[in-house]
Amino acid sequence: MRILLILFLIFSPVQVSKATGMFKNFFSKKCKEKPFHECIGTEIDPKSFEIYEGEWLNGKKHGKGEINTPTGHVHKVYYNNGKLHGPFESISPAGLIWRGTYIEGSLEGNWIKIHKSGEITEMTYENNRLVGIMKVIKPSGHQIYYNCDKAKKQKDGRYICPFDSQNTR
Repeated sequence: MRILLILFLIFSPVQVSKATGMFKNFFSKKCKEKPFHECIGTEIDPKSFEIYEGEWLNGKKHGKGEINTPTGHVHKVYYNNGKLHGPFESISPAGLIWRGTYIEGSLEGNWIKIHKSGEITEMTYENNRLVGIMKVIKPSGHQIYYNCDKAKKQKDGRYICPFDSQNTR
């Protein structure tokens, strides 16, 4: 894990993805007309104006793709039968990097958030919900912990994990 983190801090995420083979194409031909099938095509979401360019199968996103948002975020994604499924990597215009895994459209397993400042947040998701202990590592090495098993749901649907004073170092 530390080696990949060092690679991300030294090289761009795209270079690391290519070097590790994390993102690879299944299809090579360009889509010509809808419904897209076994090809690489582009679609603009009419509500969010996000642009997806990637692989399609039977009219659904399927395989490797990239989503570009109007706010400048770039998401490297995998889809399975129209749902996010597999490795996910997001890079914000400010240089914030999110890495983790989707399973059937839900955030699952270990995720990491790397700030441009060097701050690192490690967290675990189960079925789209933060669980366990979330660790924030400051550039100074100071570690702050939050207990997400005691997270409280907010009106906007987000969960706030309370500070865990027993584990903070």
